[in-house]
Amino acid sequence: MTPTLISLLAVTFGFIGLVVWVYWPSRKQELESLGHIPLDDSEEQPADRRKNS
Repeated sequence: MTPTLISLLAVTFGFIGLVVWVYWPSRKQELESLGHIPLDDSEEQPADRRKNS
């Protein structure tokens, strides 16, 4: 096996592992709550945005 093939396999399996971890069913509620952050208007705007508004 060449180092290039080993690197390709390592990156591929690492990516697949990351995708499985992110979309694991027990993380669904956390992902949904994080997905609503851009739509949440309940918090104040950062200080630099208040100056420009």
